[in-house]
Amino acid sequence: MNIWDHYVVSPHFTVQKLLSRLLTDKIDVFEDQMRGWIFDKARALLDFDDSGFAVLMLLSSYFEAVWSYVEGIESIGQSKSFFRRGLFSVFPAIEADLAGVAHNPSETAERVANTLYEQLRCGLFHAAILRNSITLMGLSRGITVTLAPPGEPRCIMLNPRSFLAAIECHFNSYVARLRDPADPARVNFEKLWDTRVTGPAPVPELSTPSQPTTISAGTAIRWGSRAGDS
Repeated sequence: MNIWDHYVVSPHFTVQKLLSRLLTDKIDVFEDQMRGWIFDKARALLDFDDSGFAVLMLLSSYFEAVWSYVEGIESIGQSKSFFRRGLFSVFPAIEADLAGVAHNPSETAERVANTLYEQLRCGLFHAAILRNSITLMGLSRGITVTLAPPGEPRCIMLNPRSFLAAIECHFNSYVARLRDPADPARVNFEKLWDTRVTGPAPVPELSTPSQPTTISAGTAIRWGSRAGDS
């Protein structure tokens, strides 16, 4: 067995998949990572009682992550902005839904996004709990908002199952764009992917592990080398 076959970069692929340096292979691994390590696990958790918090913990990372690929850069120093823009790309109807109930739908939508960043994303990641305004309910929509004057979010109700469905729908569309040779989204995706893969991480020793090992793609490829290079 080739040494690279022992290093797992997604549920169904090892580093061997990435040695081609083909964009199609990078997209395959990216899709497999997101589906196998996030969406499939979130869906499996939905079958258990009181799993909503754990499901949202997995899914809340998606907005900032996907927008980093859209922009082609890391979100360092722009975490909140990337989260908001990713959120609006998944739930583009937030502002339209607020029309008629909010005096300024655009500003209110920004407040909703900020609240979700601070109380959902940061609440779960930093405090392991949802904060003040967020609650889980079995409504049909992924996000439902009630307002308090003068347009401040009073309560944001999330349905984890619908939340997952909306994110997967967005992801399916994004991956379809990446697989279209004429779509410019491929440029920024590959730019960020290559930045991460060729980052300053050590190359593993070429000894055969007893069991397959999961590592990030960047720790497994000789920087600047191609398949077959010495």
